[in-house]
Amino acid sequence: MLSGAAFNAFLKTLEEPPPRVVFVLATTDPQKVPATILSRCQCFDFHAISRKVIVERLTEVAAREREVDPQHFPEIGQEALFLIAECAAGGFRDALSLLDQITGSMSGGIVTLDMVLEMTRRLGHPVLNQLAQCIFSKDPGKLLGKLHELFFRGHETLTVGRDLLEYLRRCLVLKVDPKAGPVLEIPAEQAQDISAQVAGVGAELLMAMAARLERVVWGLRNSAYPRLLLEIELVRLCMGEVSAGIEGLERRVAAVESRIMGGSLPPGVGPIAGPATRVGAGPVPTGLRAIPGGVGKTVNQPIPLQTVRRTAGSPQGRIETTDDEHDSMLPVESGGSPADQFSILQARFMKTSKVNGSFLQQATFESFKNGVVTVISNSGFHIERLRDPKVQAQLDPLLAAVYGPGTRLVVKNPQEALARPKPEEREALPKPAGANLAQKIARVDQEARDRVLAKPAVADALATFGGDVVSVERGPGKNESGEGDAN
Repeated sequence: MLSGAAFNAFLKTLEEPPPRVVFVLATTDPQKVPATILSRCQCFDFHAISRKVIVERLTEVAAREREVDPQHFPEIGQEALFLIAECAAGGFRDALSLLDQITGSMSGGIVTLDMVLEMTRRLGHPVLNQLAQCIFSKDPGKLLGKLHELFFRGHETLTVGRDLLEYLRRCLVLKVDPKAGPVLEIPAEQAQDISAQVAGVGAELLMAMAARLERVVWGLRNSAYPRLLLEIELVRLCMGEVSAGIEGLERRVAAVESRIMGGSLPPGVGPIAGPATRVGAGPVPTGLRAIPGGVGKTVNQPIPLQTVRRTAGSPQGRIETTDDEHDSMLPVESGGSPADQFSILQARFMKTSKVNGSFLQQATFESFKNGVVTVISNSGFHIERLRDPKVQAQLDPLLAAVYGPGTRLVVKNPQEALARPKPEEREALPKPAGANLAQKIARVDQEARDRVLAKPAVADALATFGGDVVSVERGPGKNESGEGDAN
């Protein structure tokens, strides 16, 4: 590339070129060439050559070379030619150079696929198929054994990662479209093998695997131990430690919600007893189903695809059900932990508002007490948005559906979470009989302790010897205020 001044100086020469002179300008960034230069040139845009065309041309070249010197020029199979075209990456000159290098090292005979793989240090389809099968079948031990064999034979870590990433791309494309073999420019036999291999693997899992492996391959260049980095990531993929993004989180939350509504709790969480049984005659309220074979016994069952609400104007509050096509307002049956319910709240709020829901996704659940859901966020902007009255208005119906009516959300930063809670946020405990008298006695004792600590002699003794005041006893001599010498 030339500078702007150099292009302007060269412009006069292009307008009136010398006789019998043709200027050929080559660039990979034509948009940076001034328009005055482009308007005076014929532009030819080059593109990569397809593998099919490269294989056809290499076949013609090999046939002509065999006709000229059949004793020294070896025979080359179609699989070997296809691999040469794949290594050329769309460049015909690179394909011819690679063909000349392979055939020049042999004198007659047959060039096989294994020979080309050995010279190019690439992984063939059978090896990649075995590596991918170890990942899909979650067999990390067998995978590490295969990797050890490849590294022992001298394969580079970056090459192994790139070839495996390209194989996962083929798996994803053929999972989405089983007839995409011509798009990938691979033989029909390989396309059939890959389609059969990914028949039981989800497309979302393949996308997550390819995305994580791509990030690892990108970081292999700057890694102090690239082999270890690649092995760790592939073992993680074998163990199923793959994050599928927000969509996967929503599905996992839906699975937790279905277990809660079905009565199946996660391991370590015991069933929570509640007022789920009623004995006696009378009509069964809406949302309660009778137990077969039981007289007057009902159990609390969730109402599918309906929203429960109470109508004002009745002493007991008449229960009505209304159909709602949006399941974000459906009530959640109690049975899971508050943390699981908070995950449900996050997923439902994400459906309601993508922007504000992402702020709640970054928050961490802390506690649920007295109808207050407390969460912690490290971002001041997220805290400001979640405290906004408009956002709180969006959250109120979701909180009522997940935790119960009257529930509100409190967002804190880490410093506020460590500070002492405000009096209005403290848990209100029932006061037993005689609580006022006990508080009065404690207050009097504390006042006496404070007066003793205010005396200089006591303060000096504590500063010199350390310790603490255990008890305060009044001496026999009392002054007018009722105080005596403290021991």
